[in-house]
Amino acid sequence: FFSTHLFSVARRAMLINGAMVQGEGAAFDVINPSTGAVFAQCQQCSEGQLNAAVGAARAAQAAWAGTALESRRAALRAAAAAVREAAAEGAEELVKEQGKPLGGAKMELGAFSGVLEYFAGFQFAESEVIKDTPEEKVIQRRTPLGVIAGVLPWNAPIMLLGYKLAESVLFGNTVVLKPSPYTPLSTVAV
Repeated sequence: FFSTHLFSVARRAMLINGAMVQGEGAAFDVINPSTGAVFAQCQQCSEGQLNAAVGAARAAQAAWAGTALESRRAALRAAAAAVREAAAEGAEELVKEQGKPLGGAKMELGAFSGVLEYFAGFQFAESEVIKDTPEEKVIQRRTPLGVIAGVLPWNAPIMLLGYKLAESVLFGNTVVLKPSPYTPLSTVAV
């Protein structure tokens, strides 16, 4: 799934149930805040597509939670590497979409990869004995919550995507994300 063409026009689609699909909702303009000019259009997700995304995430969640922890870590590392490889192209798109300086956009994409790599290496006990006495035994178990909904802001969309995605995926959850209408293209590309 990951490639060095993450930010190409062909990637301006949503991932629903393993397939890249175009939005079925109304189109809206994506405006470069530095110039005020429209530089792209983006299709909204329809209600039916949203329901399909949540349904697919729900259906996939048990299998994902059952995936070996090392495989989930490997998926995070692969995503981090793919975005790092496409960072130059992605930074250009983020500049057009958000208006931040190129250096800041490159830093944000690097931060995304760094967050994924951090969580890929995050060590935790899946269960831990909190109290063990003759009268009681308390065990804390870390279990997936299920489908996580994430709403992303415009001001640091890629970096905050990393925080919402990384720990959710690592701990066995599936994720449905809603990008900001001000920065939809770079978010959807990642």
